Amino acid sequence: MKYKLEKNLPYSLLRLNWKCNANCLFCNVPAESFKSLKEPSAEEIKQEMKKLAKTNEQTRISLSGGEPTLRQDLTELIKYAKKNKVKTIEIQTNAIFLENRNFVKKLKKAGLDKAFVGLHSHLPQTHDYLVGLKGAFNKCLAGTKNLIKEKVEVILNPVITAKNYKTLPDFIKFIKKETPQIK
Repeated sequence: MKYKLEKNLPYSLLRLNWKCNANCLFCNVPAESFKSLKEPSAEEIKQEMKKLAKTNEQTRISLSGGEPTLRQDLTELIKYAKKNKVKTIEIQTNAIFLENRNFVKKLKKAGLDKAFVGLHSHLPQTHDYLVGLKGAFNKCLAGTKNLIKEKVEVILNPVITAKNYKTLPDFIKFIKKETPQIK
C-alpha cells in the first residue's frame, strides 16, 4: 500500500496509525476502518518526511492517527524528521500516555515542538464521556501539564458538542487557571 499524505495547511498531516486508546464519540477515524487500513511502516513514513523536507525549508509536519503515542517508534520518527531539517513537528493527541513525564521528555529530546491536545471539558465526567474512557480527564490534564513543563507548545482542541457547549466559559477559566501558559 502506498503511503497517503494528507494536507492540513500550514502543516502536512501524516497518519502514523489507525489504533487508539480512546473511543471518542466524535472520532473522524472510525473503528470500523481499522480492520481494512494497513498501518504505514516506519520506512514509508520516513520516505514521506524526507520528501516533504526536500520541498520546503519551512516544512511543518503534524503526526496524527488514531493515536500517535501508541507507536513504539514515535521518538525515532521525530528524530528522523528533525535530522532531515523538518522545521516543526507536532503531534495530534489525546495526551493519555503523556501523563508519563519520562515519555514526554523523550519526545521533547527527539525534537517534538508542539502538541495539539484533545481536552474537551474541565469537568472530568464530561471529558471522560466524550472520549469514552473513564479516567481519561486526569491523564489528559497531567499529560498537558507535562508537555508544558518540558516546553512543548500546547494547542488545545476541544471539540464542542451538545454535552459541553454550555460550560465553555468555565472551561476557558479553568484552562487559564490550571495552564496559564496556553494561549
